[in-house]
Amino acid sequence: MDPPSTPEAPTVDEIFATTCRIQWTPPSSDGGTPLTGYIVERRLQGASRWSKVTKLIIPADTTQIKAEELIEGSEYEFRVIACNKVGQSEPSAPSRLIVAKNPFDKPGAPIELTINAIGNEWIELSWQPPIRDGGSPITGYVIERRTATNYKWHAPTDPFEGTTKKLHSLHTGHKYEFRVRAQNLAGLGEPSNPTKETEIREPIIGEKPKFIQELEPITVISGRPVTLTARVKGDPTPEFKWSKNDHPIVQDNRIKFDVTGDTVKLIISETLPTDAGTYELIAENALGSIDCTAKMIVHSPPIIVNSTPSPINVPVGQVLYISCEVTGYPRPEMIWEPANDRARTEQSDTFVTLSISKVRVNESGFYKLILKNVAGTAETSFDVRVQNVPQPVRNLKIDNITAESCHIKWEAPLDDGGLPINSYFVEYRDMRRSQYVRSERLSSETFNYELNRLTKGSKYTVRVLAENKLGQSEPTEIVEPFIAKNPFDVPSAPRELKVSGVTRSSCQLQWLPPNNDGGAPIQGYIVERQTEKRWIRAIPTLVQGTTVQLVDLIEGTIYDFRVAAVNEEGQGAYSRSSESVTIKDPYDVPTQPGPIDINELTDTSCILSWKPPIRDNGSAIIEYIIEQRFKTDPSFIRIETVTPITECFHKIEDLLTNGEYEFRVAARNQAGLSAYSQTERSVVIRAPRQGISPRIEKFSNQTMNGGSQGRIEATIIGSPEHEIIWYKGGRKLQLTTVR
Repeated sequence: MDPPSTPEAPTVDEIFATTCRIQWTPPSSDGGTPLTGYIVERRLQGASRWSKVTKLIIPADTTQIKAEELIEGSEYEFRVIACNKVGQSEPSAPSRLIVAKNPFDKPGAPIELTINAIGNEWIELSWQPPIRDGGSPITGYVIERRTATNYKWHAPTDPFEGTTKKLHSLHTGHKYEFRVRAQNLAGLGEPSNPTKETEIREPIIGEKPKFIQELEPITVISGRPVTLTARVKGDPTPEFKWSKNDHPIVQDNRIKFDVTGDTVKLIISETLPTDAGTYELIAENALGSIDCTAKMIVHSPPIIVNSTPSPINVPVGQVLYISCEVTGYPRPEMIWEPANDRARTEQSDTFVTLSISKVRVNESGFYKLILKNVAGTAETSFDVRVQNVPQPVRNLKIDNITAESCHIKWEAPLDDGGLPINSYFVEYRDMRRSQYVRSERLSSETFNYELNRLTKGSKYTVRVLAENKLGQSEPTEIVEPFIAKNPFDVPSAPRELKVSGVTRSSCQLQWLPPNNDGGAPIQGYIVERQTEKRWIRAIPTLVQGTTVQLVDLIEGTIYDFRVAAVNEEGQGAYSRSSESVTIKDPYDVPTQPGPIDINELTDTSCILSWKPPIRDNGSAIIEYIIEQRFKTDPSFIRIETVTPITECFHKIEDLLTNGEYEFRVAARNQAGLSAYSQTERSVVIRAPRQGISPRIEKFSNQTMNGGSQGRIEATIIGSPEHEIIWYKGGRKLQLTTVR
């Protein structure tokens, strides 16, 4: 046998302010012996201890109980323990958390409490039920009263039903206030509004005040007159009281009351925004009082009462905040100009604001606020100045450069960032190093600086920064670094070197002076030439001017040329090399003339003719040169003429009769002599003859003995008689010829 198993978590329902019902199911196992009962425990929310709901063990056949004496409004949870004769089970899991409260509330306050009638030692009251019954039906009402001298309320009667009650045993001549409270199962609800102090007296004959016309709501524009009107009858004639928002209204120069017959008026000669509110008219006589209310709406034009002073200075990156205190009813429409998507605007009945986080430089300018409603328009402007570090300084210049110093000058930035510039800094850097060296702080009125302790020949750059209280500007740096040197420098390189007038032994160079003479006059130019990658002086002395004729160049050689300017400081940089030039004439010798034709032969002359060269190769033919030789001679001899031969024919005279000649011709132009024409045939100089030309018909080999007389025979045919010449081995022989 064992203790029972653990029951399941109990359920809780029928919850009221001090009680609730707890239910559970038996455990799944009784442990092998019948259950002897249950223990139910409860615990307040947040407490650590559990306490028993009942002092005695709950019978085993019971699975629900009613928990009592709960504290209204407190939160509880419950658990169950099963018991048998062996012992107790483990406690169940807790129930859900519940709040000890009724499922309904107390009723609301009754409304429209009215005095119906007053008599000697009695009064009759009536009212309407409360709007809310709290979720439980109204079970009755209680009337409370108090006298003018007693602060506490007193309820002389028990709860009763109905909404009309006549109270007795009051003291005639005393003044009372009355109120009524409704009751349901939750108890007494809130009291109604009390009646005004009412005196208990004998009934008065007449008529209680009654409205013929009640006050009506009205809307008016501020500054204009307005009248609230009602019509009331009553006997005796009622007295009238005016109030606004439950505060009595007192007549003055602006506000007047008027009662004419049964018409009652409140006249305001000039309305103010503060006149808006709920107005109440109370009409009262001895038989009772009545009241009515009406709401007055005063439309007032927008007025900007106070605002952030302008101009508004705000550092870049900070928050721009503009605030205006405003009035106006109805709430004016707010318009900010210019529109800005980054701007955040807010508006209440009395304030409008604009804010921009991390304001930018381009958000400077004039901002306009426009307020509009049905009564009018108001506007104001704000000059927003976004402050920033200064813009860079302007027109930074370097002059008076020497080997050890230079003079620096600049102009103030166009924009100081909206804050006064308080100082300038000069920084310089040797171009061989990465770090700048800063000068001492210079005043805001200083716009020049003498930079000393420079190293001669070193190249420097300089920059200047402006500073205001927000920080330093971007640096302005000189366009080109400078070299610490005296006022003049070697010249820069000459420009646009050109070669012209090239012949077989000369050329002409031309160039433009350097862009920079270095600050000293140009004394002359060094001219160099290059062949096979070696530069040498083309002229040993300085060349004056920018043109030079170079002679004694080697024909066919390729040359490059360069020029450097010289001033007092020394030789400057060389110009760019010229284009490579081959030294030769700009034209060539002509091609050879055509073959020679021989005409008009005589015994001592002939006329030669030929065709001109196919190409003169850029230079006109100056003359033709004719050479001649005997066919047997090894070399040609030039034929001298008094005047140059310019035509393609020439008569040759003083030739040997019967001499066999060869002729050739060459053409000459400015480039020289062409190749000679080809020698195709020889010509025998003689006049043409009549007859038969000689012909050897029989001339055979012969054999002779040494020492004997020889005879050589030949048969020759021809007319006229011909000359016979013997040759041996190409040599003429002196032989006797017998015909």
